[in-house]
Amino acid sequence: MADLGQWGKYINFKVNVTDDGSLDILQPKDTEKTMEAKWTEQDRYGKRPKSEFVGVENDEISMTVTVSAFFGESPDKTISRLEKALASGKTAYLVIGGKRICGKKVYLKTMKRAHKYTMQDGVLIQADLDLTFKQYT
Repeated sequence: MADLGQWGKYINFKVNVTDDGSLDILQPKDTEKTMEAKWTEQDRYGKRPKSEFVGVENDEISMTVTVSAFFGESPDKTISRLEKALASGKTAYLVIGGKRICGKKVYLKTMKRAHKYTMQDGVLIQADLDLTFKQYT
């Protein structure tokens, strides 16, 4: 099992080669980083407003992660850890491939989940999580 990265102790991204040679992967997909400039406009009598650069907004990182029982951990446990981290405002470094995605810690801003496979008894087998992290300053 090779670690690709993590967000603190709340989620680890991994690659595992199974006995039959196939890959079990818990990795972020479609990772996007958004940077945004902050501008304001000053109204001026009889003239167009004057734009003024104020600074830079905190970075946002969004990704999709598939959690699956086939990866060796219950998706419900991973989802529960992430929900608790979101609800309590936990911050941690987001590391992928040994590099911090932001130079600073991030917090989990939003988490959307889509259940893909559920057993007849209601046990969740696989879910897709859309995670959005925001830089903590």
